[in-house]
Amino acid sequence: LFDRFGGYVLGQVGAGILAVGFVILQVPLLGAQSGHDDYTHNWLLIAVLISDIGAEMAMMSVWSMIWHFPDFESVVAACSSMVFKGMGILPLILSALMRASGLSLSSVMWGRLVFVVLACVCCRYTIPTME
Repeated sequence: LFDRFGGYVLGQVGAGILAVGFVILQVPLLGAQSGHDDYTHNWLLIAVLISDIGAEMAMMSVWSMIWHFPDFESVVAACSSMVFKGMGILPLILSALMRASGLSLSSVMWGRLVFVVLACVCCRYTIPTME
């Protein structure tokens, strides 16, 4: 997909798919909060898979910077690695935020959705096109 469409399209579409996955994730989260998790737990796997596909597509857009900045290949590789490392610590940060503020998991995930939509907008205006 990267060779066919480029990082510009992959970043936007990936962030959009990730946002859809986060919206679907609200079904099992709200179901668990209201005691209906017997009916909504199957949506968790679907939401995680959709979110993972979108995140991977969006992350691939970082590699498009190599085309435009060939002298900084190691910086681009470091940025790509940094994205994965940052996402590894995010659950710990969100858990501490939930404990400190008393927010529910569902409301924290809605807050993350705002950042995913902002990432989609950032992909639109910051990732170079193939031209």
